[in-house]
Amino acid sequence: MPMNKIAVILPYYNDKAASHGPHLTEMLEEWGKSMKVALIVENATTQPDLKNISFVYVQKIHLPFASLLERAVALVALRLKGYRQIFVYYSYWGALLSNLIFRISGGRVFYWHCEVFEDFFASGKSLSETVKKRLVDQLPMALTMKTVSYLITGSKLIGQAYTTTFGVSPARIKIIPNWVNLSRFGHVDQKTARRKLSITNETKVVLFLHRLANRKGVKFLVPIAKKIIKNTRNVLFLIVGDGPEKEWLQEEVFQNNLSNYFRIVGAVPNIEIPK
Repeated sequence: MPMNKIAVILPYYNDKAASHGPHLTEMLEEWGKSMKVALIVENATTQPDLKNISFVYVQKIHLPFASLLERAVALVALRLKGYRQIFVYYSYWGALLSNLIFRISGGRVFYWHCEVFEDFFASGKSLSETVKKRLVDQLPMALTMKTVSYLITGSKLIGQAYTTTFGVSPARIKIIPNWVNLSRFGHVDQKTARRKLSITNETKVVLFLHRLANRKGVKFLVPIAKKIIKNTRNVLFLIVGDGPEKEWLQEEVFQNNLSNYFRIVGAVPNIEIPK
């Protein structure tokens, strides 16, 4: 019996990234144990070295239109090799091309997106900024949500947000929790980890490990901390990550006299997190 096949588009690959990218590539390696996985990477800092992946193509051209053409040629090649299903991670231009090449020819496009948007369709500060947002982000994203076979996201609540914001039918939304290989985190015990971080055994730790952006919930950290501190003062909010709201968060912590309860350490490469 022939193995099942699936093509995958990743917008970036960086094995030292301070993001959940390494979790994703571990998931693809797991998929590769039971099916043929062909991977297209739009941007990469290094050549991906992945186990169990049948084919890896890293795009060489990064000029806007030429890049789309290169990606389209790679997708057509995979479709001709018998790949009928494709999983696209966040790249809405990748998803739109996949719709044209896979869906029209009887294939299926599974699009992963997991964010909560506030005022996604809001105008920019100027006419030129508004036009750019419409053409580069808002219209492609809306078209992607309307045309892919299935939207894959991480929770039912976020799925409901896509229905509200983009009108995606609940029947076309599939929930798959984020993949994390827990075995990576089992070799350091709690006491050793606390000693390395100079945290006492009695201190309760609230860990935020993500990009510091409003769409990731950064604005809720200080209000949550204030509520928790009312009940227990022996607590530390350990904030690991970087992003556009880092300085804002530092100022919020300072203005609310919470500096003793927060430690903002910045970005840490994903591969270093278990240490």
